[in-house]
Amino acid sequence: MSKSNFWFVKDLGGILCCIFTWILILFALFTFLIVVRPLFFINSPEIKSKIFYTSLYLFLTLFAIFSHTKTMLSDPNESNQDTFLSSGRKYLVCSICSSLKPARAHHCSVCKRCIRKMDHHCPWVNNCVGEANIKYFLLFLFYIASMSIYSVFAASIGLLNLTKIETSGIPY
Repeated sequence: MSKSNFWFVKDLGGILCCIFTWILILFALFTFLIVVRPLFFINSPEIKSKIFYTSLYLFLTLFAIFSHTKTMLSDPNESNQDTFLSSGRKYLVCSICSSLKPARAHHCSVCKRCIRKMDHHCPWVNNCVGEANIKYFLLFLFYIASMSIYSVFAASIGLLNLTKIETSGIPY
């Protein structure tokens, strides 16, 4: 039998944090599309640039949601006892769950199991960040940071455009 790589932690606090994270991402998308984008394109009549910059933000949003979901639903690589027994090496036994633990494995009190190369249990993704899903977690952080930087840049340009329009009619 092949083991499924699908994993979901049934923790109410973590599930609420995940829903709140998705709401924040969708609110950022809404704010960008309704508030920031019109200000950003006040002086730009060119439709190609509007499509390009809007599509870029949409792709960042979709990639952020995908990497968040992948981090949340992927198994962080729990300690597999069959692999340990066949290697012939000495391993520690977890004092909490009584399973075999390789080096750098830690027991997560929320997931109730030992996780290899565990970084931390993140309530915002409702999962442990471990050996197998740290890539998706770092991508999630990168996409959220990129969305934030892009929004600040677009809002700054939009405010500059707005001040140029407002001050253009005032003689100095």
